[in-house]
Amino acid sequence: MAAPSTLFDPRQSRFLIPHSRYNMRVHPSILGSGGKRWQYPAVVALLLFLLLVNVVRGPKEVVVAAAPTPVEKRLEVLIAREAIQPGQPLDKANVVLETRPAYTLTKDAVTNFDALKNKVAAGPIPAGYPIAVSLLADPVAVVPVSDRKGQKDVDDPVETLLKEIEQETVAVPITFASTPPGRGARIALTLNNPHGDPVVVIEDCWVSKANGREAVLRLEPQQALLLQSAKSYGNFNFIEIPTEGQSPYAGKGVGSKDQLTRMLEGESKVVTNAQAKPEARKMKGYAWVTGEGIRYGLDDEGSIKVVRPEQNEE
Repeated sequence: MAAPSTLFDPRQSRFLIPHSRYNMRVHPSILGSGGKRWQYPAVVALLLFLLLVNVVRGPKEVVVAAAPTPVEKRLEVLIAREAIQPGQPLDKANVVLETRPAYTLTKDAVTNFDALKNKVAAGPIPAGYPIAVSLLADPVAVVPVSDRKGQKDVDDPVETLLKEIEQETVAVPITFASTPPGRGARIALTLNNPHGDPVVVIEDCWVSKANGREAVLRLEPQQALLLQSAKSYGNFNFIEIPTEGQSPYAGKGVGSKDQLTRMLEGESKVVTNAQAKPEARKMKGYAWVTGEGIRYGLDDEGSIKVVRPEQNEE
């Protein structure tokens, strides 16, 4: 027996289900030809719009391609096989050729054994350290201790000269107006003269020590006494002269303290006393005038002078 079919009653706008007491209603706009037909194109347009947006935006996760890894450059260089001490020769016994990354090496890294010929380590080189030109040095000849005993130390010429000068001179410390020359210099000493040219105090002396404007001079004992007296006139100036030969100022220096005083202070003036008594002349005889109370005297030249009462007779 066939299944009962569903009947639709257009007048009542409902389906009639046989053998059922329930009726199902359908809105006429669904089956009617007068429905809103614009809805279907709108739905299609909306779907196309959403599809286009997804295509333009792309996926949420962006995968970036990794840059290609550059090929690491490696070089063959000489490496210390073991710890090398300063002055130790470098050869195949303590150096080996290995490959190292170029960025770990210095610009002067040694790449062949020819560079090690007649070379020694300039300083300590740790094991596994690349050998560089800056770590190499030329060997230094070492004189045995037994040979050193036969060698004589070469004296400093300035020291030798001063030792000879010290035998006949004395030391005098002085202060200069400016920085003097160094040890071993030969100089002439001068003082400023307010009345004329500078005065040469010492014609020839030697600098034994110098520190700033102070120095110790070596000069003859007689000159040392004059130099001590000249210190009261201020700081000295100097003129550097040749170390050999006669001084250019020989015979032009002061010879004594009195001469130095006259040159720096000028000639001393003779002071006369206005109240000094005139030199009394010897009288041959005396005479008096009665009633005047004045004594007259006759001198050696025959002149008559009035004799003061306080003048002594001779």
